[in-house]
Amino acid sequence: GTGKIRVVPLGAGQDVGGSCVLVCIGKVVVMFDCGMHMGYTDHRRFPDFSSIPEAIGVAAAQAQAHTPPPLPPAATATPPPEGSGQAAATVAAPLPAGSFNELITCVIVSHFHLDHCGALPHFTEQRGYSGPIFMTYPTKAVAPILLEDYRKITVERKGDNNFFTQQNVKDCMNKVTPLNVKELIQVTDELQVRPWYAGHVLGAGLWEIRVGTESVVYTGDYNMTPDRHLGPAFIAPVRPTLLITESTYSSPPLVHTGIGNTHDYAVYISQLHLQTWPHWRSYCTTIRDSRRARETDLLKRVHKCVERGGKVLIPVFALGRAQELMILLDMYWERMNLNVPIYFSGGLIQKANVVYTNFINWTNQKIKQTYHKRNVFDFKHIQPFERNIAENPGPMVLFATPGMLHTGLSLDVFKKWAPGEANLVILPGYCSPGTMGNAVLNGAKRLDFEGRPSIDVRCTVIALSFSAHADAKGIMQLIKMAQPQNVLLVHGEKEKMEYMQRKINADFHIRCFAPPNQGSVEIDMAPTIPALLSSSLIKRPAQDDRIVLEGECGGRPLKRPRKVSLKAPLHGVILMKDKKSVQVLTPKEAAAELHVPQHELRFTTRLQLSLALSKQPPQELLTAIHSSLQQWVDPCAAFSVKEQCVRLGSLSVSLGTTRTANEPCIEVSWSHDDEELYVHTKSVLLKLLAR
Repeated sequence: GTGKIRVVPLGAGQDVGGSCVLVCIGKVVVMFDCGMHMGYTDHRRFPDFSSIPEAIGVAAAQAQAHTPPPLPPAATATPPPEGSGQAAATVAAPLPAGSFNELITCVIVSHFHLDHCGALPHFTEQRGYSGPIFMTYPTKAVAPILLEDYRKITVERKGDNNFFTQQNVKDCMNKVTPLNVKELIQVTDELQVRPWYAGHVLGAGLWEIRVGTESVVYTGDYNMTPDRHLGPAFIAPVRPTLLITESTYSSPPLVHTGIGNTHDYAVYISQLHLQTWPHWRSYCTTIRDSRRARETDLLKRVHKCVERGGKVLIPVFALGRAQELMILLDMYWERMNLNVPIYFSGGLIQKANVVYTNFINWTNQKIKQTYHKRNVFDFKHIQPFERNIAENPGPMVLFATPGMLHTGLSLDVFKKWAPGEANLVILPGYCSPGTMGNAVLNGAKRLDFEGRPSIDVRCTVIALSFSAHADAKGIMQLIKMAQPQNVLLVHGEKEKMEYMQRKINADFHIRCFAPPNQGSVEIDMAPTIPALLSSSLIKRPAQDDRIVLEGECGGRPLKRPRKVSLKAPLHGVILMKDKKSVQVLTPKEAAAELHVPQHELRFTTRLQLSLALSKQPPQELLTAIHSSLQQWVDPCAAFSVKEQCVRLGSLSVSLGTTRTANEPCIEVSWSHDDEELYVHTKSVLLKLLAR
């Protein structure tokens, strides 16, 4: 009978951050991503795992008798961003340890960014999940580096003790099974999993799951355009029942104003309409100039700033856009012979270079081809950063983590450099509502910090979009590539999703959903009808696109099967008895089963001989025909001089005369079952006649 695919976002539903999406197909429940939310510092930074039973339709009575774990002080909480889809701060009773193993079939992590994997150690080591976890090999290598860095900032610097430990991170990663791109794994008797290449960051995957005849593709974050170190996302036309795609930059295109680039337009809007259009930044970053134009703009602004003695802060996440921009600045410094220091925060640069070197095959073709001459990740002009350097006079450029200015070194340095009018802050990626990066991009000139002095923002703050997310055009490209039956949007803001829904409906005429967090979507599955397939029907076509023909040739394969391409590998008759059992039989078997005579539809065509060929003795001409057919047909084709006929299956080639002019011709006869064979036979005969 029919069933439904149920999808419930626990995070990233009409919101950017804390990605976590549950997909239920029958008894199979897959959790896609297990991320943390950058905009929260209380328990809401992690998805509400206690809501999983309700989300997947399982009774949660077993959760009633258990006490919630201690939470961080409520004073650290920030209100949910307006329109984010985040629920109010309520805490459900946790399930007992190990219960998630009975509810979740497997967890799939799309890539190593913390908003997609940051809650994984909490879910496995503190909430008790110990089932299968899948990610790509680079993701498994990078994720523990970022998780440990995140833990140090949260625990050692902020004093949050209700958090996962260093050992938790190690134990969590030991539970992970890594996969390569296109590697298919059978998780259970029902569930298959396979990653495709997503671009975005090293090791990011588009994840395809298949349960019976139904399939779902979850994109995580992806990029449809290549950059300096990664290729574009790719997936075969797998025609999934549902495509779950990010929509971070899915805004409508802006009206052309004649202003040169994204940043200038953003400044123009901020000066004129900031109060009436508070979401200007979200929309402006969707305009994608060419990569070259954005790179040129970045280099000009950085160069101009350091020339006048200013400091440049570029908040980034440790791996991904950081490498992209460091390659760009390192090459520019070399070309311009600049000696202004460029720094990268912490010891992560060394770890990042090791990772990229180990997984060089995941980068783009240019880097792979030139790697033996020079590793582009061995930067000549970029050096590790020590905290005391921030106080040094003179110009410098600093890549500091994290990318949204919500915590860590990037926020500390921003506080020191923001009052300087000569300084520049470049935000190259998305900043979630609730983060400091989002606040300064929306025009905040004075920032208040709990228990600490306020700071005035006098430096220049700009957004240059180097975020490797698909824009509206890229999302449409992926839909065209994958050919889904339905689309569901996550990881985006509500206004952008509404625009994208209308566009997908109009262009592809398929349903598009955009549920909020804790909201659910149910999609009907096609009915499954089991059928018994005749063994004779299975044996008829050969493997690997070879054709096996029955008849006097003995059923041997064609000599050059690559020339023959059947559109349908099986030709049979579907027979249903008593509205219950279904069989797929050969026409002959079906006729015998139904006790009816089998009729054959037969065709005949005549190809007129040239004058020269008509003068040849019939036996020589038939030999020439047979020799030509032997170039692509097995020599077992029955050839008989007496019958003056070449046969293969139902097809026969003989000599005759035209009915009207009584002129010599080649007569070809075949049944409808051998239509494809006739087409290729005719092409061989026409070449023979043209000699």
